[in-house]
Amino acid sequence: MGVGARAAGGFTAIAGWVHDSAVPAFVASLAALAGRTFDDADHAALDKELAATDADDPDTWASVALAGDVQLTVELAVVRGTGTTLAQVWFPDDGELRERVDALLSHGHP
Repeated sequence: MGVGARAAGGFTAIAGWVHDSAVPAFVASLAALAGRTFDDADHAALDKELAATDADDPDTWASVALAGDVQLTVELAVVRGTGTTLAQVWFPDDGELRERVDALLSHGHP
């Protein structure tokens, strides 16, 4: 299960962590849930943005909107020196979608 969950304005957020090496696949999987692709240009932009993040500084977190059939937003920040990235995923209140996002956070990393 993700580290934590909260709700606001019809959206739910689940937070957890992902190994740094698994972030591209994690975000691509979230994009697929949203009904869109996450291409090489998207990955390059995310890599650049993540390099400037620090989990200890909320003002530096990267926010990626994944709009397709469903609106998802993932907020990411690197935990320096650990090889992990914190992730918080916002999505419409939906039980099935919650299970799928939670599964990605629980099992989507090596």
